[in-house]
Amino acid sequence: MRILIITNMYPSVGDVSWRGSFIKEQLDAYLEHYGDAKIDVFHIKGSVSGGNNFNYLANYPKLLRKLLFGRFDIVHCHHSFCVLLCIPWFYRLIYTIHEGELNNTSLRSWLIKLAIHFTKIPIFVSKNEFDKSKRKEKKLLPCGVNFDIFKPATDKVFLRKLMKLPLDQKIILFPADPNRPEKNAFILKMAEITSLHKNRKWKFVYGGEIPKVEMPNWMAAADVVVSIGKYESDGLVVKEAIACNTAILSTDVGNSNYYINSSCGLVVTANQDAVYSGLETILDNLTTFSCGRERLRSLGQDMGSVSIRLNNIYMQSYK
Repeated sequence: MRILIITNMYPSVGDVSWRGSFIKEQLDAYLEHYGDAKIDVFHIKGSVSGGNNFNYLANYPKLLRKLLFGRFDIVHCHHSFCVLLCIPWFYRLIYTIHEGELNNTSLRSWLIKLAIHFTKIPIFVSKNEFDKSKRKEKKLLPCGVNFDIFKPATDKVFLRKLMKLPLDQKIILFPADPNRPEKNAFILKMAEITSLHKNRKWKFVYGGEIPKVEMPNWMAAADVVVSIGKYESDGLVVKEAIACNTAILSTDVGNSNYYINSSCGLVVTANQDAVYSGLETILDNLTTFSCGRERLRSLGQDMGSVSIRLNNIYMQSYK
C-alpha cells in the first residue's frame, strides 16, 4: 500500500520542535508494525511550524504533481488546509482532525467542517467532537503514547538531581510554553503566588525551552503535571503524564474527562482558586493519584494499539 501523508506540522530542521512530533511518532510506530507500507510525507511549512501560510499555495504545484503521478492508494491529511488542497482526491482522502477550534464561530471552524465534508473517512481525536458529528462514516483515533519513552521513573531522586531540581519540594510541571496565551499559564502563576503566601514547599517549572527529547524525564520527575489550556483536540500532554504515573491536573478540554479518573488526577475549571485547590488535593494525596498507566493502556492509547486501528482504517478506505 502506498500512502501519502500531507501535514503542516512535522519536526525538521528550523521547525518549532513541539509541533507535529506526534504525527512523526504515529508514522514511525505504524512502520514498525507494517514495514511493507510505502509512505511519503509532504510537509507544507505553515505558520504553525515556523513558516507562513502562503506556503500552502506556493507548494500546491509540487503537491499536484505528487498526487497525479505518485499512484498513492491513500491520502492522509493532518490539517484542514491540507484537505482543501486535495478535494479532487476526496474518494481516497482521510483527514485526522487535530484542530481544537471545530465548534466556535471562526472562519477556521467553517473550513474544518468543509474539510470534513470532502473527506471519505474523517478521524476524530476528540471523543466529544466524534460524538457530536453526524457523519455515518467516521472514526475515533487519538494519537498514541509511546509507553517505552513515557514511563514511570525507576529512580526519581536520581532524575531530580540530574535536572537540578530540589529534593525537598513538590515539583509542579507546566510543560507548555507559558508565552502561548491559549495555555492559560497566568492562572497557574497566580496559584503559585497563593502557594508562596501559604508557605507551601512547591517548585513550579514552566516549559517552552525544555527540549522535546527531555520531556519524558521531566514528567517522570514531577509530582504533578498541569495542562489547563482553553482548548485541546485530544490532550496528548495529559496522556504522557498518566503514562509516567505522574498525577495530572487538567481543565475540561479535549479528552481530559475520558482519560482522567480518581487513579491519576483531577479535572478542574480554569480559575486560580480551582487550580490551587486541585494542586493541594493532589499533592497531599500523591499515592492516590499516581497509578493511571494501566488504565491508559486499557483504553488502547499505546502506540501498538493505535497502529493496528489506523491500519484498519487504511484498509477500509482502500476498498
